[in-house]
Amino acid sequence: MNKYFEGIKIQVLSAYQFRFNTVTNLFFWNLNIIAAFMFWMVIFQQNDIVGQYNRQEMLTFILLIKVTSMFAFHMICIQISQLIKEGGLSYHLLLPQNFFLQLYYKTFGSKIVDLFLALILFTLIMPVIGILQGVSIDFSKIGYFIIAIIIGSIISYLIGVIVGILAFFVQEVFSIIWIVLVVINFLSGQFIPLDLFPDRISTIVTLLPFSSFGFFPARILIGGLNTTDILRYFIVYLGWCGILLLFSHWLWKQGLKKYTSVGA
Repeated sequence: MNKYFEGIKIQVLSAYQFRFNTVTNLFFWNLNIIAAFMFWMVIFQQNDIVGQYNRQEMLTFILLIKVTSMFAFHMICIQISQLIKEGGLSYHLLLPQNFFLQLYYKTFGSKIVDLFLALILFTLIMPVIGILQGVSIDFSKIGYFIIAIIIGSIISYLIGVIVGILAFFVQEVFSIIWIVLVVINFLSGQFIPLDLFPDRISTIVTLLPFSSFGFFPARILIGGLNTTDILRYFIVYLGWCGILLLFSHWLWKQGLKKYTSVGA
């Protein structure tokens, strides 16, 4: 297991070594958040309440979703598909370690650095924007929040693996990947909180695996779920973990039968 934790260490050191890339990525990530803030600020110029949210609650909720989604690993599908298409997968298959565990821990390490820098930045800008003013954060459920982050990262990683494996079967996979990523980000609540949908649709989308790495962890901290609801969602998401794990394993086996690499 130590060899996998080395992947986390390497990514942390790499982020420090390539500081410019790290800061640049963080800058563009924050532009995404600023755009979301500006969108909702315009909405609240016309409305005092949207759904069950006032202005401060909405901005806080969007911030929490963006922070928790930093541990969503579904973007790993791009790296996996590139390794398959370019033949680089052959090298990893020869290594004496599990390819997917290695990739998970390396991705986790890079996210730790991003989160650390993001929290520093948000600490500086939150008083300016007025986030958290008059908003109740339920810190008593911080343990559930951390568990939700871990489960969400696993689910998003498995989804990313499945999407990436499509490169075995589809010639022009990257256009499909970007369409799938937009759908995933929408259903995870990163654009619009899922409880703003009509009741029946909201119930369905919150039980899908995508809500586990955006909407659900944020909803825990904002105080919208009691302990019974949280445990019920944990059971649902753990069920999704099992389904996605089995399906990704089967799909990987089928893909390897089609994989060929020359000179890689």
